[in-house]
Amino acid sequence: MIRSILLACTGNTCRSPMAEVLVAAKARQAGLDVVVQSAGLGAAEGIAPPEEALLAVKRLGCSLAGFRSQPVTAELVRQADLILTMTRAQLDILLLEHPEAAERAAVFLEYTGLAQGPEADVSDPLGGSQEDYDSCAELLARAAERLVHLLCQAGGEQ
Repeated sequence: MIRSILLACTGNTCRSPMAEVLVAAKARQAGLDVVVQSAGLGAAEGIAPPEEALLAVKRLGCSLAGFRSQPVTAELVRQADLILTMTRAQLDILLLEHPEAAERAAVFLEYTGLAQGPEADVSDPLGGSQEDYDSCAELLARAAERLVHLLCQAGGEQ
């Protein structure tokens, strides 16, 4: 039974926080009782998302107000029933540092069936235009919808 999801990227200021609020919103809409968190494999503690990320998720009906970055910790990994990274390289790093998570970790777009191989990497919008952030958020919203659909199909089990 999946009750806790950890979404991970590098800095935990763009992709994984946007994914966190989008997955949490879709899960709530579907009536799923799941805790959704995000963290970064190279994150500093307490960094706010860029304005572009705030606006991108706001356009999709979500909010990152008050969000602050946090690093991936052994405790977060231990608590998560499912860990989804934004890229294959991030998954590789995660598994080097936390090999015990191998059965519970995957690349987000691969897990949801939206893409495979190199196409499954979610591009980092950091430093890009608002359009880059909007495109990223829209892709993450599609993946969030697919993830919640998979969880509902499985009755919360995967």
